[in-house]
Amino acid sequence: MSLKTERQTAEKPVPIVYRVFLGISMPLLIISVIFFSIMLCADDENWVRKEYEKLYLASRIGMNTDDICLAFRCMVDYMEGKRDDLSLTVEYYGKETEMFNGREISHMQDVRRLYRSVEIFSIASAVTAAAGIALGFAVERKAALARLRKYYLTAFICVFLFAAVIGIWAAIDFNSLWYAFHYVFLDVESSTFDLTASRMIRICPSGLFRDMVKRIIVTALSVLPILGAVLIIANDPRSEKAAIGIKRRK
Repeated sequence: MSLKTERQTAEKPVPIVYRVFLGISMPLLIISVIFFSIMLCADDENWVRKEYEKLYLASRIGMNTDDICLAFRCMVDYMEGKRDDLSLTVEYYGKETEMFNGREISHMQDVRRLYRSVEIFSIASAVTAAAGIALGFAVERKAALARLRKYYLTAFICVFLFAAVIGIWAAIDFNSLWYAFHYVFLDVESSTFDLTASRMIRICPSGLFRDMVKRIIVTALSVLPILGAVLIIANDPRSEKAAIGIKRRK
């Protein structure tokens, strides 16, 4: 297709439903990237171990680092649906002890339900975003890139501002942020524990989650600009002219 034909295609009016679908697909793409970032950070066992060593947790809670990492891995695997229960025996102050009590298991059941719901929504978001991009190319061909770029940059700016607010809130008072998250998305009563008695809470200090939230934000904000750059470069007329020049030389 010539450049003239593509300009004519871009100038043709397109249905509002099509524009809305493309507009929705870009935020959904960003949501799927954020969820992937959460999975990537939660599953990084080496990073988790280094965090525990940095926090000197083993010397303060009566468990060795291996058991702490094993318990955290157990929680993540249960949350992700990779195991059916939280049955785990650890050494606690020199005695073999069941790691999780009934209240902690109840809380993790809530966390698992939330995670699975977000996972399903994120997969649906990725599929919808892919369908939106495919539809754009089917309807407008390369002219769709300009529209996708505009929608993506708008969505990215909104996400960046939201991440900045969350980051500032976490830096000022992470505990209130964490409580607000549990209040909105989880059962507050099952999320309340005796800090001196709950082994699950003792292996999940606020410092660990503060650093994890920061890492998730940094990971997501490292990937999202790359996607934006791809859309910008692909829509750059100079790159198209270069491609045409290469074809002619061949």
